[in-house]
Amino acid sequence: MNTSKWTYISRTGERNLITILHSPRLGHFLIFFNRKIVLADKKVFGQDSYSFFIDDELCVVDIRIVQNKYMYIFHVNEKADTPLNQFRKKNDQKNLFYSLMTFSFLFFMVATTMISYFHYEDANKWESIQKYGILTVGTVRILQLKSNQYHVFYGYREGKIYYRDELWMYDTPNPILENGFPIYDNHAFLLTYSSEVKAVNKLHLDYPTPKTVEHFRILAKEKYQQNNSEISAEYCNCVLDIAYESKDWKGYALFYNERTTTKENEHFNQKNYQSFINSESFLDKEIECWQLK
Repeated sequence: MNTSKWTYISRTGERNLITILHSPRLGHFLIFFNRKIVLADKKVFGQDSYSFFIDDELCVVDIRIVQNKYMYIFHVNEKADTPLNQFRKKNDQKNLFYSLMTFSFLFFMVATTMISYFHYEDANKWESIQKYGILTVGTVRILQLKSNQYHVFYGYREGKIYYRDELWMYDTPNPILENGFPIYDNHAFLLTYSSEVKAVNKLHLDYPTPKTVEHFRILAKEKYQQNNSEISAEYCNCVLDIAYESKDWKGYALFYNERTTTKENEHFNQKNYQSFINSESFLDKEIECWQLK
């Protein structure tokens, strides 16, 4: 059973949950608005598109098959000939300045409301995870939707049900995340989800699995030798051992990002790399690596 979920913010700032359930084997397909079924189909075995209204907004869920796997995309159709879209068009043409001023005010009000909802939901989410949290592993998957557009998501299983959640859309196949490393297909991290509400989860990018950490080391070694062609592979292995001993996998991230600016990454960058390799604790141990240069 496949499941995907999206948060839909209404024009009044109300936060709603759109959820789909799809059984590729049986063909059953359901769309929920919060906990209410708004659309159902019994024979969905290929690519398709389903439209439904939330208030006066026309919403669409597209079903796509990418690399023999189902993918689900939710979006609002603002081009269809609906009363709301007609109003938008006429209003824009009638008075652009007034629309911009009104939009600015509404944006401020909606943003304020959204922040309140986000804080409220985050508090409930963490409360649920803290009370009913179960630890498992979340695996990252990367699918190319079209040229220069990649969908990065992660998934985990609870019994026979597979849950997944989005990281984001990127224009590169291996975007560098806040953990300092580019993310690759099948990278895995610890994940906590609520046994009370299975879809409530948190992917812990600071806790990669041992297999992923090993790939981090390979990436760090390749990048470090690429930036420092005069050093030997043995010296590189030696300093990476020191980095791992001192800072766990984050030591690898520092070597990978030895030329990254603080603007590009706040934690793993050239400044912090230089601070580490010039620290007394690193220099005392690096003496043993000199003979390997």
